[in-house]
Amino acid sequence: MLLTIIMGQSDEREHDDQGHFITEYSDDAILEALGEEDVNGTQDVADAINSSYETAYKKLQSLREDGLVKSHRVANAHVWVLADE
Repeated sequence: MLLTIIMGQSDEREHDDQGHFITEYSDDAILEALGEEDVNGTQDVADAINSSYETAYKKLQSLREDGLVKSHRVANAHVWVLADE
């Protein structure tokens, strides 16, 4: 595992042969985050799983297509809930 140190902070995430981060966000991690009381927006999920907004949104869309989560729009934001709620 390559250890990256940036401005005094260490990052112990795994890297591939080219030095890119190897990151996988499991469906379970996202579903668990949505089970938390104050996590329901796309950015909330992204923050909870330590991902970008775009990554969280794509994973949430996939989970919606699989029938595991539901969403609706409130103003300019998506609100996500577990499908069984």
